[in-house]
Amino acid sequence: MKFLLLTALALLPQNPAPTPPAPAPAQQGAESAAWDAAAALQTRADYPAAAAAFERFRSDFPNSPRALEAQVRSGICWFSDGNAKRVNHAVTDGARASFELSLARFESVTKEHAQHPLSSRAQYMKGSVHLFQGDLEAARREYSAVLEKFSADRNYVGKALERRAVVERHLLRPREALVDMQRWMKEFGSPEDTLKAVQMQIALAPKLERPAPAYRALHWLNGPATLESCAGQVVALYFFATWCSNCPKETPYLVDLQRRYGSRGFKLVGVMNNARGQTPEVVGKYLADNQLGFSVMIDAGETARTYGSTNVPYVALIDMEGRLRFADHPSLLTDWTVEALLDGHPVQPPPGAQK
Repeated sequence: MKFLLLTALALLPQNPAPTPPAPAPAQQGAESAAWDAAAALQTRADYPAAAAAFERFRSDFPNSPRALEAQVRSGICWFSDGNAKRVNHAVTDGARASFELSLARFESVTKEHAQHPLSSRAQYMKGSVHLFQGDLEAARREYSAVLEKFSADRNYVGKALERRAVVERHLLRPREALVDMQRWMKEFGSPEDTLKAVQMQIALAPKLERPAPAYRALHWLNGPATLESCAGQVVALYFFATWCSNCPKETPYLVDLQRRYGSRGFKLVGVMNNARGQTPEVVGKYLADNQLGFSVMIDAGETARTYGSTNVPYVALIDMEGRLRFADHPSLLTDWTVEALLDGHPVQPPPGAQK
C-alpha cells in the first residue's frame, strides 16, 4: 500500500502550473472597449474594418474567453463583405477575395479547435460561404459535416439541415431535399419564418418534376408568352407586383439572367395578380418607367396559387420538357440551377433505380 501511495505521489506534477491571475481591472476595461468597438463597426456594416478589429482583439487579448469568438466574428464580417460586393447575385472579384478571407478564418477554427463549441458555427458558415460563391456541392459537404461532427449542437444542426435542403433543391434533387425538410419539421420546426418556408416547399414537392401547371392570362403586356409558345425553352415565371418593396432588389438579377442566357433558350415571364390596383394601365406604366421589356401576364391570382407563390417576389423554373423543376424566392436562385436546366439536366431517378 505504501508503494502504491509513493508511486501515485511520484506521478503528480512536482511543480504544478500556477493558476493564471485574473485580469486586472484596467485590462478588463481595455478588452471590453476593444470588443465593443469591433462590434460597433460590424453593426455599421463597415465589414473590413470590423474584421480587422476582431482580428486585432484576438492578437491583443489571446487569453480572453472571447478570443476564438473574435476569430469567428472576423470570418462573419468578411462573409458579409463578400455578400455586399456581389452584383445581381454574381460573385465579383472583390466578393471572391472577401469570401476567401472568410473561409480561411473559419477553416482555422474547425481545424485547430475542432472540439470547441464555436466550431459548429464555423463549420456551418463554411457551408454558407460556398453557397454564396455558387459552389453547391462544397456547400452540401460542409452542411453535412455539421450534422456528422456536431450532432449535439441542436442549434446549428437545425440550421445546417434546412440549408442542406436548400442546396439540394438548387442541385435539382427534390427527393433528397424533401427527406431533409421532413426531418427538420419533425426535429425542429422553428423559427417561424423558416417553418413557413419549409412548409411551402413540402407542399410544392409533389408538383416538381411533373408537367408545369397551365396558366391563363386575363391580360398580356409586352407580348404573350404561353407555355405552348415557350416550348423547348427554360421558362422563369417571375411573380412580382408594382407595390412590392423587395421586388426591385430581385428584378435586375432576373433581367440579367435573360440577358446572359436568352440566346441559349432562357425565357423570363412576369406574373402579376390583378388585385391591389394591378390594372393593365398601372402595370404597363410600371414596366415602361422601369424599362422592363419581358412579357408580363395579369391574372386573378390563380397562377400564383397553382405554383405555390404565397408572397412576392417568387420565381418558378420550368425546364425544356415543360416540367416544373424549382420554385423559391429569387434571392435563393443560382446560376448553376439555370445552367443545369439549359443543359438538359434530367429528373432525379426514383428511389432504388439503377444509375
